[in-house]
Amino acid sequence: MPATLEAIVLSGTTDSGTTPVSAVSTDTPASLVPEDATGTTGIRAAPVSAVSTNTPASLVTGNTAGSTVSGVTPVSSVSTDTSASPVTDGTTGATGSGATPVSSVSTDTSASPVTDGTTGATGSGVTPVSAVSTDTSASPVTDGTTGATGSGATPVSSVSTDTSASPVTDGTTGATGSGATPVSSVSTDTSASPVTDGTTGATGSGATPVSSVSTDTSASPVTDGTIGATGSGATPVSSVSTDTSAQSSY
Repeated sequence: MPATLEAIVLSGTTDSGTTPVSAVSTDTPASLVPEDATGTTGIRAAPVSAVSTNTPASLVTGNTAGSTVSGVTPVSSVSTDTSASPVTDGTTGATGSGATPVSSVSTDTSASPVTDGTTGATGSGVTPVSAVSTDTSASPVTDGTTGATGSGATPVSSVSTDTSASPVTDGTTGATGSGATPVSSVSTDTSASPVTDGTTGATGSGATPVSSVSTDTSASPVTDGTIGATGSGATPVSSVSTDTSAQSSY
């Protein structure tokens, strides 16, 4: 019979170019086998050692307990690798399952997605709120109001008092941070109603107040040449001249 590959491997002769199967292993049909199945010596896969137990020699995945010949590193006898199902990084997974297991020190529960600024489990993808800060609802707040730490708005410092922060007109007394420059505590700004220039108006009302030195009464229009009030629009008669009837005499 010709020395075919099958006959050579079955008989275990040394002229096949491979090391014969040792007496410990059992080499049955000596057909070409994939590298991840239990095959004979010389068919590119090392035989299963006498220490391991390789049952059907079927293709095994990298995280199940497989034989030495399967092309994957077997699970060590120290670790316990059960189903080796894919796990999300941050959950408690078996050693070798592709995710870094949570250390025995930390407690990682559901690893559900959390919003940054809320208290999340370690490994959930956000930096947990430190034990020092108190972050409650983390609801969005308007800048200038008192918000929780990490809520996205700069909280009002404990020194200032910011109440409603309603819009105010510039020149009126507004709350700190309301968008208008508050009236200083020195000035007195009352109604700030519009006044006519030349009358006594409140500070900031838009008209230049009459100085406290002058006396401005009715400011009614006067005819030029008569004694009019200061600021009434007519040049007063000087106190030096005397202008009576201005009649001509013959």
